Amino acid sequence: MTCREPTDADRKKAAAYVTPYIAVLAAGALLLMPGGVPGAVVWVAIVVGGALLLIRWHARNTAYRCRDCHHEFEISVLTDATSLHGTGGGGWKYLKCPQCGKRTRARVLRKE
Repeated sequence: MTCREPTDADRKKAAAYVTPYIAVLAAGALLLMPGGVPGAVVWVAIVVGGALLLIRWHARNTAYRCRDCHHEFEISVLTDATSLHGTGGGGWKYLKCPQCGKRTRARVLRKE
């Protein structure tokens, strides 16, 4: 597995995936929610389905570096969906390192 620090181009690419999703959510809320329960069910399906696709894409394209031992590792889609994360210092996710066993704010990396 080859990894590198994320660039501005990587961040723009991620925004290019997220922005249309947000637009679809807004349009769906305006068009489907007034339709009552059936429309709301469709809208929730769009929300959940889109979120799962984005999380799966993120899990496949990112890796993490432990701040203590510098081991680089990947995580599952479920861990990607449920772990704490932040943007400070270039992006991090609170994870347990599979090598040293410590929980740290692992640095986000872009898989090549």
